[in-house]
Amino acid sequence: LFGCDCTVVYPKRSKRDHFVNLVKQCEDAGVKVLDDVPTKDAIEGKYDAIVDAVFGFSFKGAPREPFATALKVMAESKGKGGGIDR
Repeated sequence: LFGCDCTVVYPKRSKRDHFVNLVKQCEDAGVKVLDDVPTKDAIEGKYDAIVDAVFGFSFKGAPREPFATALKVMAESKGKGGGIDR
């Protein structure tokens, strides 16, 4: 995708058509879509950048699983990071 090797982690898939279609577009473009949150060890050195696109800017409260684990793994990784809502 635009010269990048991308992976999307989507552990709690929606059955709504809009989201199903977005996953299909990703897969059709060669973007890997993972159902499980990888461990910190599994991502170290594998990705040049990690983008937090989990909740957006209006999320409130403590995150529930599997998103709490995803946020922890992203925060503890040594790769370059950024957030869509930052």
